[in-house]
Amino acid sequence: MNRFVLTILTAGALLALDVQPAAATSIIYQGGGRGTLIQVAVTGAGYGWANRTVWAGELKWVWGEDPPPNYGNYDPTFHSYCADLLNTLTGTDDVDIKSTNLLQVSSVPDAGGKAAWLFNTFAPAIHTQNYVARAEKVAANQNAAALQVAIWASMLDSSNDRLGGTFQLSTIGVIKTKAIDYLSQLYAGGPSGYNTGAASWFDTEVK
Repeated sequence: MNRFVLTILTAGALLALDVQPAAATSIIYQGGGRGTLIQVAVTGAGYGWANRTVWAGELKWVWGEDPPPNYGNYDPTFHSYCADLLNTLTGTDDVDIKSTNLLQVSSVPDAGGKAAWLFNTFAPAIHTQNYVARAEKVAANQNAAALQVAIWASMLDSSNDRLGGTFQLSTIGVIKTKAIDYLSQLYAGGPSGYNTGAASWFDTEVK
């Protein structure tokens, strides 16, 4: 079976399944999957965050050792989306698996739950889009980038202003339009005016 991971870089990573904790393990970065380069700005993040070019979309990983309990039935290669835009992880890192219920971001209510809902709702379908013809690849890459944008917006902004506020997308066109669609669906449900989900959390700050 395939496994998707929502990577919280430096803060950890979210898995779409198996919310129970597991022993510490390691993961190894394998490069990008579906996605593309975009331009973003993050207010208050310090020098250089105006119109920075970043990768938006899937990241590929493999286990650095035997998978922990409850994960052995899945493919050794799994895909992720970054949820911590301000920090980058490429290489090998140790991880602890926790529940997203423990993941909190200052001033952003239910940040982990929002990101998990976006990931659980859209990532599997994007990954299984046809990817043979050029037009198919373009569409899948745009959708993956848009989902990444929506995840970043949900983690960095405490309101549903759709790409304004702390996180701002400078790239326009299909990616921006699709990202707004994902965010509109996120903020169209739940008792608090937004949807939330649950997932496992790969915490890379193992003590």
